[in-house]
Amino acid sequence: MLSTLKPAIKMIPGVVQVYRLRNHLPSREAVKGHLKSLRIEIEKLPPIANQIAQREQATIQKRIDKYIANYKVRKLHLGCGKNIFPDWLNSDFDVQMDEVIWMDCTQPLPIPSQSFDYILSEHMIEHISYEHGKAFLAECFRIMKPGGVIRVSCPNLRQIVGLLREDRTPLENSYMEMIFGKWIEGESDKPHFPSFIVNNLFRNWGHQFIYDKQTLTHSLAAAGFTNIKEYTPKVSDDPNLVGLENHSSHLENVGGFTGIDFDNFTTMVFEATRP
Repeated sequence: MLSTLKPAIKMIPGVVQVYRLRNHLPSREAVKGHLKSLRIEIEKLPPIANQIAQREQATIQKRIDKYIANYKVRKLHLGCGKNIFPDWLNSDFDVQMDEVIWMDCTQPLPIPSQSFDYILSEHMIEHISYEHGKAFLAECFRIMKPGGVIRVSCPNLRQIVGLLREDRTPLENSYMEMIFGKWIEGESDKPHFPSFIVNNLFRNWGHQFIYDKQTLTHSLAAAGFTNIKEYTPKVSDDPNLVGLENHSSHLENVGGFTGIDFDNFTTMVFEATRP
């Protein structure tokens, strides 16, 4: 949706500066972060942009309505990236594929109440604030049918903070070397201390709030969910939720540390039920 509005958005004072920064920012992710943080309200856009936005939203709503009409068991994938599932309604804020619809998880979801059986959110909730995360889970509760199951995965803060120990395991040291090699800028000039890994988790990839188990389960319970259970990535007691996580499968093997190892080490997964 945001890409559709680019011509009109450029006409707004202040927004031009964001586009001028495009050639000077260090990465595409940084550009996206600036655009996302701008949070332009539709009513503030020029009339032509408002018309474009309304048409785009109508198209999105038709696709949602069509999915609901065509599927008895309904599954919503929020923040899907390029990890597309058949028979799911795949959505993201940064739409990269035609099969994906635009959806902003910091806003009310354009979905009827009690209409979905499953919701998957893989490594998305850490990209929004804690307050938005609470509102997001409440929205998920609203749109789920009684008995529906939500599956949420995100980085485990306690696991990363644990790297500050001096008695780290070989697996923890391999994880640190992978992070230094791939995501720590100027890593050859920096001592390979775990403090750099912890700071990277908070400051890289557009992360806004990193959960531990206590905080995530509290947020799920506060939204109204019950029967909260922890799983490892790709594992579930429900066949509809088995083998879904794909966050780090693209990572190359670094010193015997694979993408699967990365997910198993950093990622916590919880399922919860709407009573």
